[in-house]
Amino acid sequence: MKTISLLLDSEWYDRYRRIANLNIRSSIYDVTNRCNLRCRGCFFFSSGENHVKEETNIKQWEAFIDKERKRGVNLAILIGGEPTLCMDRVEAFYKRLPSYCATNGLIKIPRDKFPDMM
Repeated sequence: MKTISLLLDSEWYDRYRRIANLNIRSSIYDVTNRCNLRCRGCFFFSSGENHVKEETNIKQWEAFIDKERKRGVNLAILIGGEPTLCMDRVEAFYKRLPSYCATNGLIKIPRDKFPDMM
């Protein structure tokens, strides 16, 4: 019953209410099926997801992202492979939606271009 005791604490309850009111509608996107690593046990490569044909036309990505916004998505979670191998797609999401990029960190995301990237 730890959850109940935390909600009885006014500080925790206030924090919960603020988060609950954010109304986050996130969606996860495989930006690419390429990666600059081959980690043993990686789900992406062990499940065969890397064999799907990849869409490279940036205009189609932009149209897709616009449809997602209209659908009510207000947070894009970018995964892959390695999303930073396709910075044009990362940028397309970033320009249209608040974005979180799950990366292995080997390719730097330029903060001058993406100052609010999570």
